[in-house]
Formats: sequence, C-alpha cells, structure tokens
Amino acid sequence: MRQLRLRLHEYYQNSGPDEKIILEIPKGGYALAFHRRQFPTLSLEQGSLEIVPVDGEPESKGFPPTLRRMNPWIPWLFVAASLLLAVTGWFRGSRAANSNAPVWPISQVIQPGQQTTLVLADASYVLHLLGDREIPLDEYADRHYSDRLIPKNATEGELRLFHYLQSSQITSMADARAAFAVSALAGSQRDNIVIRSAKELNGNILSNGNFIFVGAHTSNPWVQLYQDQLNFRLVDGGTNGNRSIENRSPRPGEQHAYFITESTGHSGDDYATISLVPGRGQQGDALLVQGIRLEGTDAAIRFLASSDSRNQIMQKLKSANGGTLPHYFEILLHAHSVAGSPATIDCIAARPLLPSRK
Repeated sequence: MRQLRLRLHEYYQNSGPDEKIILEIPKGGYALAFHRRQFPTLSLEQGSLEIVPVDGEPESKGFPPTLRRMNPWIPWLFVAASLLLAVTGWFRGSRAANSNAPVWPISQVIQPGQQTTLVLADASYVLHLLGDREIPLDEYADRHYSDRLIPKNATEGELRLFHYLQSSQITSMADARAAFAVSALAGSQRDNIVIRSAKELNGNILSNGNFIFVGAHTSNPWVQLYQDQLNFRLVDGGTNGNRSIENRSPRPGEQHAYFITESTGHSGDDYATISLVPGRGQQGDALLVQGIRLEGTDAAIRFLASSDSRNQIMQKLKSANGGTLPHYFEILLHAHSVAGSPATIDCIAARPLLPSRK
C-alpha cells in the first residue's frame, strides 16, 4: 500500500500534472479519496502570467495522446487494485480466524454461541476415604455426605479442618493445568467457557449446554452419570483394593482390565480415558477426561494438547469406524509417570460410540 501511494504521488507530480481529479489513499486505511485539483493563479503584478482555464477547467498541454485516452480509466484501475487488496486482507483475516478456531475434539463441545461448562474435580471429596463405601451421587449432591464421615471423637482442630474442606472449592494442579490447556485449545471461543467446581454443580446446570469433566468419579462424582455409556470404566477398589480400568468388551490384543500399583505422587504405570458422549439434557455433549490417578488425568490433558497426539487419536478412530471419524468415541491411554509427572503417553485402544442420550 505504501508503494501504491508513492506511485500515485509520482504520477500526479510528473505524468499527470493536468489531471482534473486527484485520487488519494489516505494513510491508515484502504478507502479511496477523490479531490478536484486546485490550480494556482499567478499575479500579473509579479511579472508572471495568469493561467486561464477554458470553460472553467485547465487546459491540458503537452500530455501524450495515449495517456490522455487512458486518463478516464486510471481511477477505476486504482479502485480495482484497492478492492483486490481489501479482498486479500479479508481472506487472510478469515484464514487467521479459522486457524484460531477450537481444535478437535475440543471443537465438539466448544462452539460459537453456546456455553461450555468446564467442571474441575473436587479435591475435598477425599473425605469419602474416611468411609467404607462409595458415596452415591445423590448423597454427594446434597453436600452433607461428609457429616456422617466425621469421627465422633474428632478434636476441635480436626472439626475445623473438616468444616473447611466441606465448604471450600479446592482443586489440584492437574486441574489448573487442564483449565489452562482447554482455554488454549478453545482458541477464539475461549470466552464461551465457564469454569465450575464439581461441588457447585447441580441438575439444573446439567440440563443444557456442553460440558467438559476433568477427573474420574473418585474426584468428580458427576462422571457417574455417564458411566453406563462407556466401555472403559474406572473401578475403585476402595481403601484396600486396587484401582483399575475395566474393559467391558475386550478386542484381540486387549486386556480385560488395566491395573495400577502405585498411589498418586509415585513413579509407575498409569491409565486414562478420553470420551465424548451425549449430554444429559436435550442438547449438548460431554467430554470426559479421566485418569486412575491424578497423574493419569494430567497425562490425558497433555495428550490432548499435542497436535501429533490428536492426529493419532483421529487415525485410530477412523480405522475402528470404517474410515470415517465418529462423533462420539472413547480412547484408552497408557502413561508412565516418573516422580509424579507423565513421561510417556500412548493411545492403546479406541472405540466409536453409538449415541445414547439419556
């Protein structure tokens, strides 16, 4: 555009001094501006001649005939050039906007004009370990499940700790990284994300919109609502049992279950799932990111954040679905953690899911 302005200036100074109309492109934009040229009148008292136009217009002398014939078309040539520049700018802007669109599979649950609720795990749900049974979702939802878990002989300090955990919305570093990663993957639609703790969720909120759940049902109990739709399901053996992912319909080369032997914070194998399922309401879907341990959930988030890993998922799902990418799916990940951080992550199984909206 700078060169175009320069060429216009040179033309009116050299080749087109007699042009009646001056075409300009003011700095700071692409809009064309047309001005009627003002011809100076020289004073006779100064010994110079006054330029008298014929019929009120200056006389064009010495202008090449060919260029005089082209003069009427010159403004339109610049109009065409300006339109071309504008279209090019729009195309580049459109490509930039598209490149900043949500990536798959985040794009399945983060869409223009729709709210997506990102539900982070409830770290205070660790209180359920004080009991000898799994807490049903309806008990968790009434927010008083932990009252029955407080020991009768608890000290005043222990009671203050229990009450703090009951009332606070606490999450983990893995969930904090998940919130950051999902916002980045959402691109230009990140403003459509509403972040909530599992503790503040309720049935009314679940009835509309899209959802992303971070954490398994042992830290995010609302995931229990979607377990029946899944082939790969996390099984919690309780305080004395092993935790595993059950493979309800093993295929050749797959195991019936995938166990871990170490607790959170230690090196060892980890397993996680990423699943896209229909939502609970009449509209919307839910993306579930679950790990047996906190490290597994962290590994799944890191896997989603990698473009190479997402391409790996897509190819496995297409292969399992006759060459087309299914809308609903689930994948099983194997990770090896060192000092509490995933070092390697691989997709070891993929399943297309048939829609089954509850």
